[in-house]
Amino acid sequence: MEVATDAQVTVAGLELREIESELVSAAWNQHANKYRQLKLLVEYDRRNGWIAHGATSCAVWWAEVCGIARNTAREQLRVARALEEVPALDAAMAEGRLSYTKVKVISRYAHLDNASELIEIADRCSAGRLGVHLAAWHRDNSSETALSNAQYDARSMSWRVEPDGMLAFTIRLPPADGGVVAAA
Repeated sequence: MEVATDAQVTVAGLELREIESELVSAAWNQHANKYRQLKLLVEYDRRNGWIAHGATSCAVWWAEVCGIARNTAREQLRVARALEEVPALDAAMAEGRLSYTKVKVISRYAHLDNASELIEIADRCSAGRLGVHLAAWHRDNSSETALSNAQYDARSMSWRVEPDGMLAFTIRLPPADGGVVAAA
């Protein structure tokens, strides 16, 4: 599939205001395109379109078609499904109120009862700080037992081989366990 690009467009002669305007416009177009892409992806999955290509899942097919990592494809499909499950989140992204980055973070916590509150939190902070704000919100809105159980259930470890042949590990541990590992 051939991809059309504007790579040959010369920008050197543009005024700084024009560059800024085009940058912001391109970013908003990217958000709108990502929303459309997610809606198409979840519908493609629902219709099992990927089966005809011999893929084992929609995420596997999506990763191959887009040249992205499977975990990225799985995450995009997860977010697309979350948009369907939480209409307020879907509306906020459709309106351009939330970027994909913010929706990705919020969708881990959002359900019908709390979506509006989480969207308001997202409105007040940058995408880079949203995880910190939502972690504080989650701590404040969860019982000690529920929080402990959720952290226990979210434990994980993954590894990958780096280009130089070294193994790189990613681990997720509850704070107390993570402190022990970090101290070692």
